[in-house]
Amino acid sequence: MDAIRQRLDALAARGRRLAGWDAAVRLVAVLAGLLGSAAAVAARGGEVGPWIVLAGVGGTALAWYGVVRPWWAAAERASDPRRIARRTERIAPGLRGQLITLSARLDGPRGAESPALLSRVAAGALGILEPVDDALVVPARPTVWRAFGSLVAVALSLSIVGRVPGGWRGLVAWGQGEAPEVVAAEAAPGETDPLARVGDLTLRYTYPAYTGLDPYEVFNSNGEVRAVPGTEVEVVARSADPVRAATLEAYDTAGTAASVAPDGRTVQGRFTVRPEEGVWRIRTWQGDEARRSPDHPIVPEADLPPDVSLDAEARMVRVAVGDVIPATWSARDDYGLARVGAMVDGQATALLWRGAGGGRVTSQEDGFALRPADLEMQAGATYRLQVYAWDNDTVSGSKQGLSEVLEVVVLDESGVAKLDEARRRALLDLLVDALGDFLEEAFPPGTRESAWSRWGRTVHDRYEPLSKALASHRSEVTGLIPELWPLEQALKEGRGLVRFTQVAFSPSSSSPANPDNVASTEADRTRAIESLEQAALYLDGMIGANAIRELRELAGQMQGEGRALADRVEAAQSAASSGMDLERVRARLADLHDALDGLRDPGMQEAVGDRADEIGRVAQAAQEALTDPAAEARATLLAQRAGDQLAELGAWVIAELNRRQAEDDEAQKEGEDLLELLEKLAEDQEGLQARSASLRDARDAALRDAALQRWDTVEAAVTRAHEGLKALRAHVDPRDRFNESSFLEQVQQQLDRLRSAASARDLPGAQEEALDAELLFNRYASRNALLRTVPSRAEAREGRAIQAAMGDASEALEALRRLDARPRPGESEALAGQIPDQGSLRQTLIKAEGMAERVIRKLPVTPRGVEESLSSAGDRMDEASSSMRSGQVMATEGSQGAAARHIRDAIEALEEAMQQAAAMSNEASGQGQGSGQGKPGGGQGGDQLQTTDIKMPEPEDEIDPDRYRSMILEGMEGELPGAYDAVKKRYYEDLVHQ
Repeated sequence: MDAIRQRLDALAARGRRLAGWDAAVRLVAVLAGLLGSAAAVAARGGEVGPWIVLAGVGGTALAWYGVVRPWWAAAERASDPRRIARRTERIAPGLRGQLITLSARLDGPRGAESPALLSRVAAGALGILEPVDDALVVPARPTVWRAFGSLVAVALSLSIVGRVPGGWRGLVAWGQGEAPEVVAAEAAPGETDPLARVGDLTLRYTYPAYTGLDPYEVFNSNGEVRAVPGTEVEVVARSADPVRAATLEAYDTAGTAASVAPDGRTVQGRFTVRPEEGVWRIRTWQGDEARRSPDHPIVPEADLPPDVSLDAEARMVRVAVGDVIPATWSARDDYGLARVGAMVDGQATALLWRGAGGGRVTSQEDGFALRPADLEMQAGATYRLQVYAWDNDTVSGSKQGLSEVLEVVVLDESGVAKLDEARRRALLDLLVDALGDFLEEAFPPGTRESAWSRWGRTVHDRYEPLSKALASHRSEVTGLIPELWPLEQALKEGRGLVRFTQVAFSPSSSSPANPDNVASTEADRTRAIESLEQAALYLDGMIGANAIRELRELAGQMQGEGRALADRVEAAQSAASSGMDLERVRARLADLHDALDGLRDPGMQEAVGDRADEIGRVAQAAQEALTDPAAEARATLLAQRAGDQLAELGAWVIAELNRRQAEDDEAQKEGEDLLELLEKLAEDQEGLQARSASLRDARDAALRDAALQRWDTVEAAVTRAHEGLKALRAHVDPRDRFNESSFLEQVQQQLDRLRSAASARDLPGAQEEALDAELLFNRYASRNALLRTVPSRAEAREGRAIQAAMGDASEALEALRRLDARPRPGESEALAGQIPDQGSLRQTLIKAEGMAERVIRKLPVTPRGVEESLSSAGDRMDEASSSMRSGQVMATEGSQGAAARHIRDAIEALEEAMQQAAAMSNEASGQGQGSGQGKPGGGQGGDQLQTTDIKMPEPEDEIDPDRYRSMILEGMEGELPGAYDAVKKRYYEDLVHQ
């Protein structure tokens, strides 16, 4: 049947084409008749007005009855398959009505007719039709004869045009209401014609209506015309000699008749300024002699496009999809604006302003009161926004002006950007590659410093692709992308590892590597691997969550389509019309397999995949049964079963995903309960610390002053040690081979930790940090004395000053300890009264540790450092209880404060993990990311990580080892980018205003 349908369609198409050609031929004949009648009237000197009326009425009637109606009827006849079939039957009598019968059954058999029988009839008819030529069924001869007649009519019309004075030019002049004789009289004399003596020129400008300009008149003009295209220029000139006739010529075209005043001297004509340059002149006749005036230039003053601007604080802005884009626009034009709109990525998307019909506006400006959602912008993408404006030029055509491009980075409703799936997968591949290199490499790389230094360079190259990818994403989206935070943490750990290896080990040294530096490197490597694992697991979880979202949407479609198929088959008690539905079922199952590929649950993948394969086999069997009329009952049963099973599978998938979502919600709820417990624990611990501090404050003034004086001594000593380190580092050659700068930097970091402990009045912690700082500096001094030449006097002086400052800090802390070891009356009893409270808090902490173990096991993202922080908090609580028993107020207060800080650290780490888990849950449910998916610690304006990398020289650079290490050290001195400082400032301002 398809072949029969194609043959009939081909005949119908040929008929419609011939009908169209026939209509075109008839239309040419009508136009030729109108042209001939116009030429005949013009040749006899008739008026154009009456002819236009008669031609309009007659031409319309001829066009309707001679062109449109015949074409319409012929097209309808050509599209009727039965008519085509009957015409074919007359040419091929051997068909004996078969084609007529088939033309009535192109959509399939009727009633209980057998499809097989219908196919046999079609095959027989097709064999008879094959030798029949289409030109016999749909002949083109009538159209050819009509075309010949039209050509004759055109030839007759052209011959009549030749009888009009001036030919075509005369006919056109007659159509414009002028006499053809004037055009004929011009006879196109050349440049050698004598000059006409005309002068006293007056130019009257009538500007186009759209410009809003008043008419303007220039007396005693030199003849030069300057105006916008479309301006009508009326020329009035005075001839020195009387003239019989005159024409005004412009742009080297046929002149238009100019009027001559009764005195025979005043000549008046007009022309219209065009977009191109040209000349105009006056041609006069005195008797039969033609004269021409000098050529006068015509200079068009172009109507330029509107001047449009789009202003913002920067050429890239980031805005939430529901917020107004922070920009203003303005548009200006010399003569008037028609409309102003917004353009996104080169496509007009919204109208910002439209001019009113009765007024003319030359300038307009306003704020950009549209949101990304109004411009069909999607969250997570970057768009090129422009403002366009069209002027009101009705002569040359409206012209468009465009503003500069403003790049708009669209964030989600919470103001947070999100990575698309392709970038997630690309970044995950980079993470897995870096992690795999760590796990597969031979470690340790050797025993000598040069081997460790080369290994550090290898690690740099390992992180290079990830660093470039993050820098690329940051350059495209200047906002928070929470999914990049774990990656930036991983990159930070890797950068620290590379930096340490490049300053702790000399690339040209064959000496054995320092064991302490090796141990530090191994610890940094372990942290780097853990960071890469965390980032990879998080991105993998986001990819899996996106697959769950797609699976949920697909399951809903499967459920609806399956029920619809089963209901249709049941209602019709037949599967005869279900072929397309079954094909759609198989296509939906193919989509399901694609969605399962991204799922991160092998068990569910296998379960859903097996059931989908089973449904696919049922649907295929139903389709195969549909081709056999004897198996219609089996096809109906299979089709209904396929629909039911598809609906059941969709419902099961949705139920399973809802159950898992409930488990995730339960884990999130347990995490929130744990956070609430830890927050309460931290507050209670801080309250207990305040009670200890009140005991310290209750001491007599002399004792308080003595303690404060010693704390001030500690802080002043740390400040002096810092200044000494700064002075000492100034004497260190950046190219030193013994890593003095590295050691001094470690000492400085240790002093920072000492300062923090002193500020927190953590006496045990401060003593421990002071001891570590002193040991570290003494180690530096001893190592330097062994490996270096004798230091200069300045270096020795600075070293002694640093050691003295550290000694002063240690002595002050020891004095505080002794002072704290002598309890005052009532203090021991008061501290002893806190022991039960501290013990209760310790028991609560043990409970929290158990809850944390369960929450960590259930969360899809492992909180880093929660267990370690809680363990450290427990140790400091135990120290606080011990200090209470000893009656040491300051030691108790310091340990309690440290315990509270460790609990806060655990809270921050747990919040970060829960935020990432919530991001995965939101992604799976299709809700996007919420406002809490920023940097750990709350808010989205906290510290951002630098994405600059360490410059590694290439081997071909041939840089000597000393210069190489100098470059590394210089790279370590970078500061945070200013943009991130601004974000941090806004964050704290928000806290102040809360």
